[in-house]
Amino acid sequence: MWKTSGGRRFQNYRSIFTILDLAVIERTRLRSFIAGQAAWSSDAPEVWNQWVQTGKCRPLTSVPTTVIRTVAEQMPDAENKIAILRCSLSAL
Repeated sequence: MWKTSGGRRFQNYRSIFTILDLAVIERTRLRSFIAGQAAWSSDAPEVWNQWVQTGKCRPLTSVPTTVIRTVAEQMPDAENKIAILRCSLSAL
């Protein structure tokens, strides 16, 4: 992709990485990839072979931890909490 800085145009690279759904990979397997040995082999992890053969990856996913409460869930649920909120707002 092309960018401009200080009135001069330059080319930069953009990469997108995906972490495959694989809990463990043996060091010997990593070394064979680095050495340029066959990308596909019968002893490679299944998720890796699937990606090499089909181009479709199975990415590692996770459950989101941020839950945004609704407006109703954020409202005070007791009279004393409402009173505290009113005091706080009046101080502004």
